[in-house]
Amino acid sequence: GYELIPEQKEPVRHGESMFPLKRYITILSDLAPVVTPHWHEEAELTLITEGHCTYHVHLDTFEAEAGDLLFIPPAELHSCKTDPSVTGIRLVSSTFVFHTDYLGAEFTDICSVKYIRPILNHSIVLPYIIKKGHPVYQQILDIFYEMETVYEKKEPGYEIKLKALLFYTVALLFP
Repeated sequence: GYELIPEQKEPVRHGESMFPLKRYITILSDLAPVVTPHWHEEAELTLITEGHCTYHVHLDTFEAEAGDLLFIPPAELHSCKTDPSVTGIRLVSSTFVFHTDYLGAEFTDICSVKYIRPILNHSIVLPYIIKKGHPVYQQILDIFYEMETVYEKKEPGYEIKLKALLFYTVALLFP
């Protein structure tokens, strides 16, 4: 394990207490080329929609490009940066940030004990990046697009649909 620095905790609440999920669009360019190192209690699922960047998650560094999916577990220090020497938009991404309580982390059912809590306490580490060619890439990409549609339309029952889609994503990442 390692110590998270309290000053690097992002001072933002993502969503509301009853619905702790929020979608963000991030744009990095030569004007703002960096998402500085930070962590939060929530997990995040990201799709890079345009450009490329270098991601740092915990002690790993990797290149991410358009089409790549990222899963950042809760309380994991992470950052990303583009090359500021190149002008124009270099990175656009869409991210769902969600608290694991939304997936029932505080409950004592089999899903929580066997899967959600081990992700939360880092005893199980899922892949940080899912690129084309990964066995579940296409399924998770389809789920991500469905999540975006459900999130934008906000039709009756959308909160439970989003929860189900997140559960399915986590289940796909496990094997």
